[in-house]
Amino acid sequence: SIAIVMLAERLAQLQQRSRLLLLVAFVVALALNAHRVWQAEDACSLLVRGAKTEFTRWLYRGHWHNTAWMPTGCALAAWPPHSVASCLANGTLEFVGDSRVRMLFHMTAASLEPTYSPPHNARHEDQLFRSRGVTLRFRWIPHLNEPALHTALQEWKAHPPVAVIHSAGLWFLKNEQGTAALKHQFDELLVQVDRFVHDTGVPYIWVPLGDVKEDLLWETRKAITSRRVAEFDNYVLTTAKPSHVIVLQSAVDMYQQGNAEVTMTSDGLHYHPVLQNALKNVLLTQLCREHIPATSSLCCSPAAAQSYKLQPLQYFAAVVFLLCLAGHFFLPPTTANTEPSATTNKTISLSEWCKHMSLVGVVMLYIRLCDRTPLFLKASKEYNPVHLALLLLAVTLVGLLTQKPTDSTVLLHRQQTDEWKGWMQLVILCYHYTGASQNLAVYVWVRVLVGAYLFLTGFGHFAYFYHKANFAWARVAQVLLRVNVFTVFLCVVMGRTYQEYYFVPLSTFFFLLVYLSMLLLRGWNKSLSLVTLKLLLLFPLSAVFWWEHSGTRPFFDAFFSLPGFFQLFQEKGSIREWYFRSALDRYAWCFGMLVSFAAIQLQSRWKSSTSLYTAGAVVAAALVVVGYVFFSAHCGSKPECNAVHPWSSLLLLLAYVVLRNSVPLLRNTYSPWMARAGQMSLELFLGQYHMWLAWDTKGLLVLLPGFPLLNFVLTSGVFLLCVQVLWRSLGVVCDFLLAEDGKSPRLALFLGGVGVAWCVAQLEL
Repeated sequence: SIAIVMLAERLAQLQQRSRLLLLVAFVVALALNAHRVWQAEDACSLLVRGAKTEFTRWLYRGHWHNTAWMPTGCALAAWPPHSVASCLANGTLEFVGDSRVRMLFHMTAASLEPTYSPPHNARHEDQLFRSRGVTLRFRWIPHLNEPALHTALQEWKAHPPVAVIHSAGLWFLKNEQGTAALKHQFDELLVQVDRFVHDTGVPYIWVPLGDVKEDLLWETRKAITSRRVAEFDNYVLTTAKPSHVIVLQSAVDMYQQGNAEVTMTSDGLHYHPVLQNALKNVLLTQLCREHIPATSSLCCSPAAAQSYKLQPLQYFAAVVFLLCLAGHFFLPPTTANTEPSATTNKTISLSEWCKHMSLVGVVMLYIRLCDRTPLFLKASKEYNPVHLALLLLAVTLVGLLTQKPTDSTVLLHRQQTDEWKGWMQLVILCYHYTGASQNLAVYVWVRVLVGAYLFLTGFGHFAYFYHKANFAWARVAQVLLRVNVFTVFLCVVMGRTYQEYYFVPLSTFFFLLVYLSMLLLRGWNKSLSLVTLKLLLLFPLSAVFWWEHSGTRPFFDAFFSLPGFFQLFQEKGSIREWYFRSALDRYAWCFGMLVSFAAIQLQSRWKSSTSLYTAGAVVAAALVVVGYVFFSAHCGSKPECNAVHPWSSLLLLLAYVVLRNSVPLLRNTYSPWMARAGQMSLELFLGQYHMWLAWDTKGLLVLLPGFPLLNFVLTSGVFLLCVQVLWRSLGVVCDFLLAEDGKSPRLALFLGGVGVAWCVAQLEL
């Protein structure tokens, strides 16, 4: 205990210093990214041409993750045959050079025709391939000064191809000729090619030689050394920059970042199929930008530039936040409201409200810069079970090392439920950051955590309505406003639909179900038997409402197809995703209400007992956990796991409640740090979308490129700081809008503004 107290004091002393270090690191990262934008180096140009200086080339280099090439700032699109055919339709793609380019030619042919098999007796010959209206031609020209290359240039002027892919020089080095002569030949070629591209506009892409594995080279190839190859590649990169020739810098990065298993074959010279495929994808990304799917995470996607444009709704939001900023500085601080808020007795001045709205506006500006501008790069998620385990271990240690006595010993009291929300939210953050959804067992457990939030929604709100019998508008407005206000800001600023922040619609909808369940037949709430009957009836009613047969959902679809509901809960013109998410936990909310009611009835017994349950209950709960571990490890697929989740997760939730409160040591201690995270769980969940993750959770935000660990620390620190600001400021914003009697005209004005914004959004759509 003494050690924990000393640690807490030390952390408090370091807090101010750490914030200063965080600010300095963020300013440095901002300067680096601003310089990159000023140099016009976006993710697409970095992918193909690379950065302009040696330092930035190193800083923004891509890397390998298993057998996938991960470029800086974006993700490579997949190129199925129909996409390749659509891009190159009725055109010819020319490949010129030696055996390395020939292998790239074969890989591109296999993209058009998956059953394609390279010919075995055409090594040093020209090759032609036609499929789906596309022509691929390989010209065997291993030297840079061959007459065949000059002839080809003349042919291309008369009949321009889609593009030319060229690489050569290894045969020159193989014959033990110096790089000086090879450089001279490249200079002569560059003059001709530059004139050709200027006259025809045909893209001419040069693929660097990359590297060789000297110890695996044949004796006849020993003159090809890594030093000579690198010397020539560096010369090409420098010389070709002012020209129209596109040098595929990614080829060099792929060699430098990969090991022999990924980049080479057994002869030490030729591309491994993994590298060929990555190079082919980079080439097609450069040539087929207009055919890349409209997803902002993909390299060179037109959707990325489109998402940078401000819509009228974003201009409207900017004006509102600027007016609030002006109000903070020019309104007198004594302009207090005449009525206390619904959640506190403190009166809040209009100037103070404007201050906190301005702080929210600053964070929203940062969110917009992170995920809707090219200022900061993004990275693809790379699932690694070790990384996930380390993050979960860190969360566990924080929870264990910050334990302190609780103020209450009741079952699932406020501190305990806040702690529960907190560690669950941190686990969900780790799950999203590491891309662990591809691990089925982890996915199954995280699905239970989402259900646990809805369980606590039913548990907490039932207790309030049961004890207070307060069904006034003020209570409903308070909950709905607090849960949805950040989401409203995000929808406006980021141009996303309400349903895309799925957790908030779930919380809102199930809170309203709890409210209506307690409001209707409220007289039953005073009778033990009748309220029990009401709670039990909720289960079959939920089953009927979410009932699906042969792909039809009569009751669910009928309700959510009503005007207003469909627009609110749709995603990409369909409510299928909303049905999937809400149906998974359709019993969690009413189960939470039932457990809350049982806890209230047995409260006196709990207070007079050192142990809440019999040994049999604890053993049964432990067996449920063990059984769920076995189930998650052996579940065959997501549909199979999800089929039993609605009821199986309830057993696990009950088991957690039993084990967490089984003995006084567990029941009477909690982690304040986890509880604070639980209080901010809404801001943590929503904020991660755009200022910790990126591409609307599909990728990771990169503030400090080139240093993954430091970037994780920096983005996490800034993210947590912004979450704290949002938590405090949004609380003040909501308190100001709600008067104690729920009749504040400010709330009506705010809701009216939201309604206007929603109408503007519909006009945009």
